[in-house]
This record gives sequence, C-alpha cells and structure tokens, in this order.
Amino acid sequence: MKFRNTAYNSLIFLVSIYTPLFLYSIFWTFKTNTLKFSSSKILNIQNKNARVKKIKAIKDGFLPFYHPTFSKKHGLEYSIYPIGSLPNSNSYYCDEGFGLIKYRTDRFGLRNADEKWNKISNQSNIFVLGDSFAHGACVDNQSTIPANIYKKSGINTVNLASGGNGPYEYIALMKSIIDPIIKESTEENWVVIVFYYNDNVNPDIHSQKLLNKTNSIVSFKPNGDLYPSINYKKKVKELITKHFPTSEIELINSTNNKIDWKSSGLYPNITLMPVLARLNEMQKAFSSKVNLPNPSNQAINLISDICINRCKPIISYIPYSSFWDPTPEERDLTYKNQLKDLALKLNITFIDGSKVIDRNNLHDYASKGTHLSPNGYKKIGNLIGSEIKN
Repeated sequence: MKFRNTAYNSLIFLVSIYTPLFLYSIFWTFKTNTLKFSSSKILNIQNKNARVKKIKAIKDGFLPFYHPTFSKKHGLEYSIYPIGSLPNSNSYYCDEGFGLIKYRTDRFGLRNADEKWNKISNQSNIFVLGDSFAHGACVDNQSTIPANIYKKSGINTVNLASGGNGPYEYIALMKSIIDPIIKESTEENWVVIVFYYNDNVNPDIHSQKLLNKTNSIVSFKPNGDLYPSINYKKKVKELITKHFPTSEIELINSTNNKIDWKSSGLYPNITLMPVLARLNEMQKAFSSKVNLPNPSNQAINLISDICINRCKPIISYIPYSSFWDPTPEERDLTYKNQLKDLALKLNITFIDGSKVIDRNNLHDYASKGTHLSPNGYKKIGNLIGSEIKN
C-alpha cells in the first residue's frame, strides 16, 4: 500500500511538471507555424507587387542598388573592396508597405545628399555603419536612422550603410574612408556601428583577403571637400557594369527571375535581404577549417583602434521582430551580449535598441517586411542622436 501511494504521488508529480511543458510546446509550435505562414504569405504578395513597381522604375531610368555583399566577390579581380553601388545614379531600393523607395546615390554610391561630403575634414561628423536597417530599408530619405540622428544632434551625419552589409564591410569602410578622414580632420567625429543579429557571420577567407588589400580610397581637396579616388571610382564602375545587369532588358529579366539572382547581384525578394545576404556570406565560411578572427570582434576592435583622437566610437544593436522571425529571443540576446561585453571592455558606448524597440510590437516594424517602420527608425535615431548630443 505504501509502495502504491509513493508511485501514485510520483506520477502526480511528474504529470504536474511535464504537462505544462507539453502544452507550452504545442502552443509555441502553433504560434511559430502561424506566424511563419502569415509572414510568408505577406512577403509573397509584397514580392509580386514590388516586381511591378521595380519594372516601372527601370523603364523610368532607375537602376537597382548594387549591394557590396555581392559585388565584393569580384573585388580581387579589380583590387578594390566595393563599399557602395554605382556613384551618382538614380536608384530604386525596396518596398515594405511605404512605396518603392527611390533616391540618387552620392559620389561614393551611397545613400546621402552629395553635399554631405563637402568640407568634411573641417567640421564635426557622425559616420553611420550598418546593414539594411542603417541603410534605410524601406523608408524615404527623411525617415532613416542617419536622418533622425542628424535631426536630433544637428551634426553632419553620413550614411555609410548598405543592405546586406556585415562586419567585413564595416571594417572595409573604416579602413578605406573613416580612418583617412579622422586623421585629416580638425574637429570631433563619431563613428556608429548599428549591428543586427545576422551580422553574426563566420570568418570568410575571400573577405579577409580583400581586407588585407584595402587601403584609403579618398582624395581631399584643399578646401576640405572629399571625393573618391579616380582609381576606385573607375574600377567600381567597371566591376558593376561587367558583372551585373545594367541595361533595361537585363534588369527586367532579372527582376522577373529569368536569370540567376545570385549571379545578377539582385535579390529576388528585397524584404528577405538580411537573411539572403547572410546565407550568401555563410556559403563561403570555413570557420572550423581556418584560423581567422571573429568578424564582429574584429570590427569592434578596429573602431576602438581608429577612434583615439577627435573620435568617439558607439556600438548599437537593433532587435529583430518576433512576427517576421519567430525564433526564440535567446539567439538575439546571445549575440547582443557578446557585442556589449566587448564594447564595454574597450570602453566603447553601447546603445541597446531594445530600450525603445519592442520586438513583439508590430508598430515598430514595417507592415509588409522585416525592417523597421518610420516610427521604429525614429526611435533608434533619436536614441543614438540623444547619446551623441548629451
């Protein structure tokens, strides 16, 4: 009788422990599958609508933004690390419910008003590095993170970000543009890296080889104006026009997925850009076979090294949406804490975007895509801008 009571009590105990866990696993599986279905359905509809808008933009004379994460695979051929798209070109970007974004690239092929580079060594500047979030996917020029930082701080803010970028591109930008400016500058500057969880890439032999050959690509005028070197500007144009579609027919065929999107350098679905870019990066990763430094740590160490005199480094982090990516938050937190620990160790200011962005709040993210809404971008821009202003 005593044995039966003990067995009965043990059974009750086990049921009370495992039943909630079992029910929670069912709930989580249902929630995850529901969210994946909902987000996938929206993305498919959005992709079809975006194709129509892109084709119209192409016929109106616009070119796509040619992402460095794809064009860099030809970098060794030209001895350059591409840091932007085609310079001074009318470009279209993406649409996540706010219309197809179109703008004109600056003299470096980046998303700035071209006059941002005038007298740059004679004034204080904020340089913003990042991927599609810092680039401004998929909102107008006045709603991007750099635009909101400028509104809050009043300091000339330069957008060096490109969709699909990762730590290797951040390092290339620091070596080829930021470091030469800081050495030439007579005023105080800030360098901000905006990280996202898919920046957590494996070491890549090709990118590291490119970085080893990367030097300054800038040329200063006596009045402080900055221009890309003639060599860089010539080679980046040659690289893109040779290896990627630039004619109207090629671009329309590419947009309709009639040619291989990997070789074209164009994403089939712009809203999936962060995921696809990282997959492209990871295909070439051999972290278990090569002795290369962790790319994220490498980028943070470099920003610490170059920001010594007249320069203040900042590391920021943006959380991902639980709707568009219902993966458990632990993946996000692990990488964020890795970045935060290293930043604090190097005495670098760390700004946690989760203080203002709720990954469970759809209003902080685009209605039809993985990126932030104008309101979400404003929150991040204000958070960084306030830190700099104070």
